[in-house]
Amino acid sequence: MSQCNCQSLLGTYHDRELDRLASREVELHVQDCELCAAELAFMRGISARIADIQPPEITLAELARIHDAIDQAAEDQPGSLSLMPTMRFLGALAASILIISAVWLLDLRARPEVVGPSTATLALAPEWEHIAVTLHADPRLTIVDDSLFSPRFALAVEWMLDSLTPLEPKPWVKPS
Repeated sequence: MSQCNCQSLLGTYHDRELDRLASREVELHVQDCELCAAELAFMRGISARIADIQPPEITLAELARIHDAIDQAAEDQPGSLSLMPTMRFLGALAASILIISAVWLLDLRARPEVVGPSTATLALAPEWEHIAVTLHADPRLTIVDDSLFSPRFALAVEWMLDSLTPLEPKPWVKPS
């Protein structure tokens, strides 16, 4: 028995997932093709039988017995972790981390020699690092020159271009 080219579309047609034009083509084809008509009738029969099945009603007593059986099965298995002890452990762990962090921050705040200005040193980033991190070459307060092409800026640009093409000749450098 040979298969028809349209058989691959029958499931999609049955589920109403085809557009209007494709659905119309399948409908016209099914009128002429007995194989596809039989396949579509079979799909519709299966769907009708599944739709007729009604799940049984469960009473509250039966539902309670199912929950008890699940709880008992979880307790009987060695090494299984119940959810509540795990949640209690994670909650206690999070609370411990918060308490330790709060005490540490309060202790740091109470010791001015650690936080005070006497031990804090401020280091300005070099010009090349500022350009590399921000991807923007703006004149900083340390540059007195009004030109964007100050000597420090030119050195930073040359450094970046050197790192991009380490083995090639530098066309931007004038021969001496």
